[in-house]
Order: sequence, then structure tokens, then C-alpha cells
Amino acid sequence: MTETADHSDHRFVSRLMTVMAETVEQQHACTAVRQSVQEQQGLRHRRALTNTEFEQQLLVVDRLNGMPIATVGLRSSRTGGGVEGEFDFRGLLTGNKDYLEIDGPVMLPGHSPNEVLTQCLGLIEEHYSGRLPQALISRISLPLGGGDKYIQSLMFYLRNSQMCTTLVRPRVPLRRGDVAYADDVILPGMLRAFLRYGACIASEPYWDAEQGRAEILVWIERERLMNQPVLYRPGTMPGAETRLSV
Repeated sequence: MTETADHSDHRFVSRLMTVMAETVEQQHACTAVRQSVQEQQGLRHRRALTNTEFEQQLLVVDRLNGMPIATVGLRSSRTGGGVEGEFDFRGLLTGNKDYLEIDGPVMLPGHSPNEVLTQCLGLIEEHYSGRLPQALISRISLPLGGGDKYIQSLMFYLRNSQMCTTLVRPRVPLRRGDVAYADDVILPGMLRAFLRYGACIASEPYWDAEQGRAEILVWIERERLMNQPVLYRPGTMPGAETRLSV
């Protein structure tokens, strides 16, 4: 499975700036980014887009022109994250659940997923300093418009190298195929960015038949996030092309 090089964030100072969306204008910008991305992807607005759905939202803007380019919604397990409507967590977490659900990053095209995620995780770590939950979790959405050969090939390789030791269960599982239909599978940009931060895949795919998509969960332990090397901090240079061994 090939991880393609992404040189768009090779700079000493990030062009992006991330803030907590606290003003009405900032919250409207978050909503506008989400609506624009969903329209471009042809998605129905199944998930609520209102700002009240999130405990907090992050807004990523371009420093040069001030334009919003990405947003992240944060939900705590204490309030029942939306992710539990699609996945059963009993196999992964027992007793008190302590995680922070990251809805996104939802990002406009033409920007580096690695840089956007780095910005967002840095602000999350700063905002939750001293009280960061046990883990961060996020959904990666994958289209099924051309059938499921891509997702089946992707999962074939991920099972061999990137799965968590314990998994959550999708409430509506996509059929499992233990075969790779392609020799090389290109990782989606945001999934690649999460894996660079030490995330593991926490689920088999959830099948969203209405939207024609599959969703998998990525899981980052608190210790992994807090002990990240300088290599992946804002303004640093990520490694060159890497092939994930399987």
C-alpha cells in the first residue's frame, strides 16, 4: 500500500491558523465549510449541521486572506458522541467511556490534510491541557459509488498493519471481503494524516446505504498524541514517500 508524498506543507511557518470558533461569525464560517463540502460530495445533510451539535468547534483559516478552509467539531463521550449511533463501543471501552470525538477535519479541496490535522490536534492538546481524554476518535468516510472493491482492498491491507488490538463493532457492517483487488491502494489523505499521528483503525467498515459510503474509525491514544515527535508539529517537514509494509 503506497503512501504518496505530500509536499504542500513544506514550510517553516504554517500558512494556516486555527482558532476556537467562539463568535457568531466564526460559527457561521464553520457551518458554511461543512455545507460546501457536503454539496461537493453529493451528500444529503443526514448529520446535523447546527453549531449546537458540538461542544466546541475549531476553524482553520488561511493567514494570507483570512478565508476559512476547514473545520472540526468536538463532542465528548460524556454527552454521547454521534459516533455511537453507528458503532458499538462495548468491545473497546468498558465502564466509564472517556474519549473526544473529532467530527472532521471537514476540509475544502486544495489543502494539505496533514497540515490541517496538525493544526487542529495542536489546538486540541492546548485547549484540553491537563484534562485530555483517554483517546481521540474520528470517522473516515469512503465512497462506495463504484462498488466496494476499493474499500475491500484498503481494509485487506489495513488489517495486516494498522488495526487496533481491540475493535468496536459497526452496527450495520459492510460485507467483509478477505481479498485485495489491487496491488497498491492509495490511502485517503486524511486517513494518511491520522496514521502519521500514530492512530490505529478501530473498526471494520460501517455501511451507510443511504449515502452510499462506508465509514471506519481511527483511534489515537492520549499518550501517543502528547508524545508526538517534533517532526509532525506545525511548520516542520514530513518524511518523503513511504510504502506501508503488509
